[in-house]
Amino acid sequence: MTKPTLVLVHGSWHCPEHYDLLVPALSHLGYKSAAVSLPSTQSPEDPPHTLADDTAAVREVVLGELDQGNDVVVISHSYGGCPSNNALEGLNRKSRTAAGYGTAVNAMVFIAAVPVAAGGTLFSAGGSRIHPVQDLSKSQHFVEVGPPGPGYYLYNDLPPESVQKYSALLKSQAWRAYEGRTTYAAFVDIPKLVLVL
Repeated sequence: MTKPTLVLVHGSWHCPEHYDLLVPALSHLGYKSAAVSLPSTQSPEDPPHTLADDTAAVREVVLGELDQGNDVVVISHSYGGCPSNNALEGLNRKSRTAAGYGTAVNAMVFIAAVPVAAGGTLFSAGGSRIHPVQDLSKSQHFVEVGPPGPGYYLYNDLPPESVQKYSALLKSQAWRAYEGRTTYAAFVDIPKLVLVL
């Protein structure tokens, strides 16, 4: 049996380069992986991107793998769970088989992510409040990692050199993406695993 492609969807502030150790480890185990680059994790010099932009980016990568004849498991971290959950309409096994396709999204893995119901927003699912990790003091349009910083909130179990390396890769996060309303909830018809850390 062929192993599915693992589509990796990063969380706020992150980018595919944060998976530099994970991708080779998965490859060593015989898994192909594809990391999505979410547009809303971006430079604050550009207009802020939205949940819809991120949803389209996830769907494009997933469809690319399905069209190549690969089943897919979507693994999303933190904010990445929201666009992933929103992007997979019609890609479950039942829908794909009915449409005459042999590939589908087999499962979703949410790591420290909130599967948002259709019609909801990540902001509302998070209690409609700004959390200490979210710093809007520089701009009302972009969120930065709040003080005392990434070493405290994101990488507190890594050695100092890794904290420095991965902190340098972080980008700004468009606030609009958190307020984008979902149109679909894939977790309803695709098997899921939710890991709360």
